[in-house]
Amino acid sequence: MKKKKEYEVADWKDTTFCTKYVTLAWMLIPIVIILWVLRLTCVDSDSYFLMATGRYIVENGEVPKINPFVIHSDLAIIVQQWIIDVINYLLYDNFGINGMYLWSVLAISIACLIEYKYLGMYSTNNKAKIYTVMISIFILYGFYSTRPTSVTVSILLTELTILEMVNKGKSKRLLWVLPLLSLILINCHSAMWPMLFIMMLPYVFPPLTSFKSISKIKEHLWKYKEMWLMMVPIFLVGFLNPNGIRGMLYLIYSYSSADSKGTINEMMSAQVFSYLGIITVVSLVIIAIWAYKNRSNLDWKNLYLALGTWILAAKNMRSTWMIVLGTTPLLVMLLDEIIKNKVKLKHTNSNYRILALIYTFGAVSIFLIIFPGMTPRNTVDSQLSPVKAVEYLDGLSDSEKENMVLFTGFNNGAYLEWNGYKVYMDARPEIYCKNINGKEDIYDEYLEVLNGEIDFNEFLNKYQFTHLVVYETVFQTYLECNDNYEIVVDADEYKVFKKV
Repeated sequence: MKKKKEYEVADWKDTTFCTKYVTLAWMLIPIVIILWVLRLTCVDSDSYFLMATGRYIVENGEVPKINPFVIHSDLAIIVQQWIIDVINYLLYDNFGINGMYLWSVLAISIACLIEYKYLGMYSTNNKAKIYTVMISIFILYGFYSTRPTSVTVSILLTELTILEMVNKGKSKRLLWVLPLLSLILINCHSAMWPMLFIMMLPYVFPPLTSFKSISKIKEHLWKYKEMWLMMVPIFLVGFLNPNGIRGMLYLIYSYSSADSKGTINEMMSAQVFSYLGIITVVSLVIIAIWAYKNRSNLDWKNLYLALGTWILAAKNMRSTWMIVLGTTPLLVMLLDEIIKNKVKLKHTNSNYRILALIYTFGAVSIFLIIFPGMTPRNTVDSQLSPVKAVEYLDGLSDSEKENMVLFTGFNNGAYLEWNGYKVYMDARPEIYCKNINGKEDIYDEYLEVLNGEIDFNEFLNKYQFTHLVVYETVFQTYLECNDNYEIVVDADEYKVFKKV
């Protein structure tokens, strides 16, 4: 008879030096990499209009209702993240990029701590929770500049943690934290405020199997009556924002031609073989595996939450982070089961040394090959941050600046805004649509300019631009061939034209 191979249960308390080294590497190397990436990306193109708005609020002591940053007159504006605007401005004004970086690191650290607590509702295995948080970091880091999302993630994770605690029998008084979360979210990220209600639906909506009996539906709804009733104070607190009902309905207002024409990358679905696309596909696989393994005793609440957040993530790239809300509870339960039931051949220290060397080599390669050539975005002259354009405009006489009518595009408008210039538009498409600004669909007009679907002479005569910051489009080609305009800045990714 053949001798059976010797197996042993994998032990979290394995005391070999190399085992500890590998575990420590798994925990620390992803964190170090993400901290480095955040250093490079903590200021992005959106940060500039956030800081410009924050500066206006601090200097004027009010949240603007009429857009003060544009060449257009009397455009209404909804500032849906005024607290984040003020924080961005104060950090950058007092501490520069270091302040923005520390904010990003603090925000993602808080989110990870809250997620760890959230995952504790589904697993007591520390190793499973730590690995899941590490995986989540690689999903979240791309969304952690100083945008409002950096706060929204923690708010929704806190809500889900409270809901699950109450669901597992903790005091229902915890639900009174939810109106406080509502107050914070409506002032930090009004567009995401409705998600407070959406995150509650998986708990209060009956399982599909209960629809066979009306009595079971009634029983389920009555069981969660406190959650239903808590929606009332959550809603009423939503009025406590500078924009009132318009702030509460910002998500509805923002659904316009700005996103329906499919022109904004982050609002499109991720390509299957892209980084975010792979995350989305893997998430669906995790959901399918979990549902299959638990098919005899399915937790409908978790299935609703996982599928709902997955749909949002699959719909557009800017929502990929929501996978952390719905899929990570399933992942930690699967990892918990794998770790508890895992068997392995007895390893020698040499096996661990090889694994440790491979992992360390991969991490070091990332630092040596990818990151050294990268610099913080706000220091690079590009179409997102046209540094040379600002230097040229700053050098103009006071009379030229006073009479300036400046054309900017979607990508570069915010940077010019931050540097004190009134612009044609910036990277907030929804506020350049009539249903928010109450006057004109400027974003649609801008798209027609980019695509050459407008009479350029008529467009130029309408606004009487004195200077135009344009990147490579049909419009740029037209200006190059127009004797009425000359190139005054010829940068790599854009050109600045001056009316002769």
